[in-house]
Amino acid sequence: MFLATTRLRQFWKKGEELLFLGTWCRDGLEREEWKDVPCQFLPCPWDDRERLDRAVEECGQAYEHILQGLSALLNDIHGVSHSIRYWRLLRSMAHALLSCGI
Repeated sequence: MFLATTRLRQFWKKGEELLFLGTWCRDGLEREEWKDVPCQFLPCPWDDRERLDRAVEECGQAYEHILQGLSALLNDIHGVSHSIRYWRLLRSMAHALLSCGI
């Protein structure tokens, strides 16, 4: 079995059953392009809402933990004494600007 992570057929191992990482691996392809390919799809781990909520919570806790150490390090590097809230806001603004492609 070959793990297919893309819909680009040139990256699929021919002659072997495919395990698609998700439905996006076939989205946009005509049915004729994959109907004869023996395949299975991995279930989306985030279909379980409780699991998703736990993961979001754990990521938030990890972010806050990392931000505490990072804030102290950034204050030392820049010779300032800004609060964690300051660095959180600065990071949020930078993320927003980079997400917009500015």
